[in-house]
Amino acid sequence: MSLEEFARLNQLPPRWLLLRRECNVLVGHPQFWYRPDLQDQARKLAAEASKILRVCSSGRNENLNLREPERLRTIA
Repeated sequence: MSLEEFARLNQLPPRWLLLRRECNVLVGHPQFWYRPDLQDQARKLAAEASKILRVCSSGRNENLNLREPERLRTIA
């Protein structure tokens, strides 16, 4: 699944996709593993993208009925 498909299916904002693309460019740089500055930049982008994903996911989870169905409860 592509990043675009994932973003669309999960209704993520365009900022998330931009952050992920920028992070992928940095990680794909030939000197990435030898340059702490590139690693720090990628880390910051990834952290922001993760925060967006977490906030969007938690918003969807709040809309779900997460209570246990009555038929699965045991009577004590």
